[in-house]
Amino acid sequence: MALALFTTLLMTGAAQAQDDRVEEVVVTGTSIRGAAPIGSNVITVGPQEIQRQGGQTLDEILKSVPALSNMGQVGQGQHNSTYFSPNIHQLGGSASGSTLVLMDGLRFPLGGTSHSQPDPSIIPTIAIQRVEVLADGSSSIYGSDAVAGVVNFITRDGYDGLLLQAEGGGADSYVKYNFSGLMGTSWEGGNAYLAVQHSYISNLALNTRVSTQNFIPFGGTNQRSFNCSPASIQPAGSALIYPSATSTSPIVNSQVNAPCDTIVGDYIPKETRDNLMARITQRFGNLTLSATALLANRKDVTYSSAGTITATAFGTGTQANPFYTNPPGVVAASQTVRYNFSSLLPRAISPQGASDIYGALNAKYKFDRGFMNGWEANLWAVTAQDNSYADTYGGFCNSCALLSLNGTTQTSGSLVTPSIVGTTITAQKLPLTAANALDVWNPIGTNRTSASTVAFLSSANSSTTQVDSLTQFKFGANGPLFDLPGGTVKAAFGAEAVSYGLVQKVTKTNGTGPSSYGSGFSVFHFPRSVRSIFGEVSVPLIGPDMQVPLVSKFEVNVSGRYDSYSDVGDTANPKFAADWTVIPGLKFRGSYSTSFVAPQQDSVGDPNQNYRAAYGGAGLFSTPTTFSTALYPGVAGVLPGCAANAATCQVGTAATQGITVQRGIGPNAKPQKGNGYTLGVDFTPDFLPGFVANVTLFNAHFKGAVTSPNASVLAQVPSLNRLFTICPSGCSAAQVADTLAPYPTLNSAIPATVYVLHDASQNNIMNLYAEGLDIAINYDFDTSWGHWSLGTGITEFLQYDISFGSPVEGPRYSLLNTDGQTSQFPQIQHQSRTTISWSMGGVSLDLAMNFTGAYRNWATPANPLTRDANGNPNGGGDAVKANMTFDLHGAYDFPDGMFEGSQVYFTITNLTDKHPPFYNSQGQAAITGTDDMVTNLIGRLAVVGVRAKF
Repeated sequence: MALALFTTLLMTGAAQAQDDRVEEVVVTGTSIRGAAPIGSNVITVGPQEIQRQGGQTLDEILKSVPALSNMGQVGQGQHNSTYFSPNIHQLGGSASGSTLVLMDGLRFPLGGTSHSQPDPSIIPTIAIQRVEVLADGSSSIYGSDAVAGVVNFITRDGYDGLLLQAEGGGADSYVKYNFSGLMGTSWEGGNAYLAVQHSYISNLALNTRVSTQNFIPFGGTNQRSFNCSPASIQPAGSALIYPSATSTSPIVNSQVNAPCDTIVGDYIPKETRDNLMARITQRFGNLTLSATALLANRKDVTYSSAGTITATAFGTGTQANPFYTNPPGVVAASQTVRYNFSSLLPRAISPQGASDIYGALNAKYKFDRGFMNGWEANLWAVTAQDNSYADTYGGFCNSCALLSLNGTTQTSGSLVTPSIVGTTITAQKLPLTAANALDVWNPIGTNRTSASTVAFLSSANSSTTQVDSLTQFKFGANGPLFDLPGGTVKAAFGAEAVSYGLVQKVTKTNGTGPSSYGSGFSVFHFPRSVRSIFGEVSVPLIGPDMQVPLVSKFEVNVSGRYDSYSDVGDTANPKFAADWTVIPGLKFRGSYSTSFVAPQQDSVGDPNQNYRAAYGGAGLFSTPTTFSTALYPGVAGVLPGCAANAATCQVGTAATQGITVQRGIGPNAKPQKGNGYTLGVDFTPDFLPGFVANVTLFNAHFKGAVTSPNASVLAQVPSLNRLFTICPSGCSAAQVADTLAPYPTLNSAIPATVYVLHDASQNNIMNLYAEGLDIAINYDFDTSWGHWSLGTGITEFLQYDISFGSPVEGPRYSLLNTDGQTSQFPQIQHQSRTTISWSMGGVSLDLAMNFTGAYRNWATPANPLTRDANGNPNGGGDAVKANMTFDLHGAYDFPDGMFEGSQVYFTITNLTDKHPPFYNSQGQAAITGTDDMVTNLIGRLAVVGVRAKF
């Protein structure tokens, strides 16, 4: 189709450039064309704003919108279990993406390999006309996911001429470039265009931005590890650890003493994208037909660290390792060794990406006579598919390392524990010799591990593929009903049928050795179908001609939608909204709505696979987690390292490891439900032309959101303690077997003694209460020194409460102005972007200030959290400083001559090269000492480019 369109363009010839086509359109938030959504404020990011951002992809561009929780993030590679989808008001992430993402008002393919979400960056940026952000519940119009609101990417209706764009630049140890083109033409009653884009962004190695993981000098904690190269040694019967086999000075086994950094691998992956979009439109009288096709390909490549082990090595007996070495003066038949393989093994290569195909047909008919005069009917048909993958080649094989260390696949060296849970299969490699054993005692220069063993250790290949498919048929009609003194009553109605398909295929090692002869293969299927009907009516009760005091206009809107899901049941959602224009230029507005989010298909789980999914599994739990001993009677004084009089203790340490498991919700899955209201005022005074101010108070309540809470949350919330079982003397064999029963293989070896059972499965258990202000102020004016534009966009939270449990809700507590308690999104109180722009002649300059207010780290702070009587946090944590960065954009537009309509430009992001504030926790990719949910480590990024019109 794209080739045929391209040929048509060449044969037809380019006409005079004509970007703007005057026609009544449907704005995000309503099904009635030619009208803005009543009761709501739509934030529009237009072509000029898009050009000023300097982002190659739409994901990067949206980082500048304060109302979106993605602000400040890097915009490259998959986000933390959220794929690329933007989220309004920090209310998305995890498995409850509460923001609906659309292209031209329609759904487009979901993607990723964990919890499917849309990737807007499959659309060529050059094809975008504008982006509309509606921060208001909209399930009454669109159905699922529109709890927090809608982000709608509006593409061009048509284009005449040829537009070429090229840009490139970089930061320290970081490069990016982008090439795109737009070619189109029009004829009597029709038009067509083709948009293409190729972009490249390099990887950013972690060691170019991070020099140490000991954050004590910065007011944090030591986040180094005892897993070193050569290995640290803990002789049997000793509580002390020797930093190496040659050390004569042991140290106390305490995190503050951990000596080794793990600054290996990539901070962000290399990313390459190729996108193509084509559209052709033809009018036949009152009937207009259009077809849209989109093809996209993305490839990310990450180089990851080799891995670590903490396990028992033996110096005597049948499992003796020939390289076994005790520290000087130590006599021990066995040791616990903690080893980091980064210097011994090559880094694993982990490519991931996706290919997308999208096709849409639209038939639009305008009635111009009879009782249907002024009505418009639309029929849409959409089909789309995303093929995502995430592979690892040359990965670290944990079971291979254990086999080469102690001859078994167990960290304890047990000869009888099965390698595959639920079987009698026991993999062993005995006797250990110089040819097949692992040497963890000597540094890389004198290390005696053989080349064949090194290859053996780098033999854990894995593959995850996910195919998301979408078929949508939608009918909608809108138009006038009758006239009232205040104006024309308009209505819209329609029906929709959507079928979703999701197939996940996972290949990974089964824990018996190299993946070449010890792998497991799983296939998961998650079908879903949805049938919906919807309607809307807009009533102008009072109009200007009625001359009512203090009421220039008063309009109300009522909309509703009913959705029936094949897997999670039915739901109905109304919305009521009103606009009150006091005088021209002063309008008050408000809305109330109910909304919902259907759980992600894989969050429900495959009923034929014990409700498991690709993201799930079972393995080692080794995350140090603090818990209140009052919530776990009988633990104090019994659990290793937990004193009898301790108010809090830790589990998941090296001495108290356990098991973590994860799968889907199961047959009781249900939609997340929400309700909320907005109140706003818009001020555009006649006495100050060019001034626009919008203030919106939003209030939202979500109940039963799907998530997997942090282990720290499970340990501290009484109603969730059932998901975090602590066994002070070790869990029984029956408890372990029952926990692991649904999982045919393990992701990693489990400890000989299990002290904690951590159930990280998806659940409808999170409830949110949020309230805040969205403020937008802009002023455009002319002076003798050119045209000026001043603007600011602010999102200020007034409330952000959370609770767990459904249908019985646990105690609420506030997360306002914190980050870390939820694993997917921050709760920052203040975010803003302020701009000042100037233009004169063909020259323009734009300076933007991005500001994130100070907040508190509630993830792994150096200063402990304080807690209320229910064990929920209510204070403490670390103060994280406010962050302010500046962006500069400059351009020159050629006014006439052979370059008329063309432009050269530059963009500098983070103009002052400011380092993010210190944050005492690991980021999404590694331990960085920064908060990757809020900031990034790229630094000053400069890009130059040219746009040429023909």
